[in-house]
Amino acid sequence: MTDFKIWTLVHPGHGCSFKYTSFLDKTVQEKFLNFLINAEIFVIVPNKSKILEKILMDKIDTNILSALQKDGQISMSQLSSKVGLSLSACHRRVKTLEANGMISHYTARLNAKAIGLEIQVFIAAKLTSQRQEDIIAFEKAILDMPEVLECHYISGESDYLLRVAAKNTEDYQKIYRERLTLIPSISQMTTMLSLSTIKDFDGFHLTS
Repeated sequence: MTDFKIWTLVHPGHGCSFKYTSFLDKTVQEKFLNFLINAEIFVIVPNKSKILEKILMDKIDTNILSALQKDGQISMSQLSSKVGLSLSACHRRVKTLEANGMISHYTARLNAKAIGLEIQVFIAAKLTSQRQEDIIAFEKAILDMPEVLECHYISGESDYLLRVAAKNTEDYQKIYRERLTLIPSISQMTTMLSLSTIKDFDGFHLTS
C-alpha cells in the first residue's frame, strides 16, 4: 500500500472538480487515472507528482505534439484522425497542451536560401570577465541584435555560442565589423562557417 494521495480531477467540459483520495497500489492507481484521462472523462490538474507528469504526457499527447511540430497548420479534423480521437476530444487536448505551456506558440518556418540567406555562421565568444555587469551588457546587446538567431551560454573555453545567417561572406563581414565587434565585454570571437547542413532542427524527439 502506498502513502495516501489526493488528486484534483477537473471535468474538461464543465470545469467542475472534485478531490480523489487514493490508497491504491501505485500501478493500479496509474492505470485508473490513465483510464479517466484517455476516456476524456477528467483531466488532472498538474502538480509536483511524478505520476501526474507521466500520465499528463501520455502517448496521445505525444502524438498530437509530434504532428503539430511537423505541420502547425494541420486542421483539427486531420489531427483528430491521425491520433485516433474524436474532434471535440482532440480539440480539448490541444487546448490543454497550450494552457500547460507544452505548446508555446505557432509559427512559420522559412526556407533560408529562398529568402536569400545563403550562409550560416557559428561564433564562439569569450567575455573579458565573468562580472555581472559584463554578462548583462553582453546579453542585452545580443537580445537587441536581430542578426543573431541564437545565443547559448556554454561550458568550456568560450562563454557563448552564437548563430548568425547571412546572404554571403561579404554580408557576414559587414555584420561582423559593424555589429558583432561593437558588442561590449567581448575579448575574443572565433568564427566557424557552416559548409553544409547535414541535419537541421525538425522538432523535438518525443517519447511517451
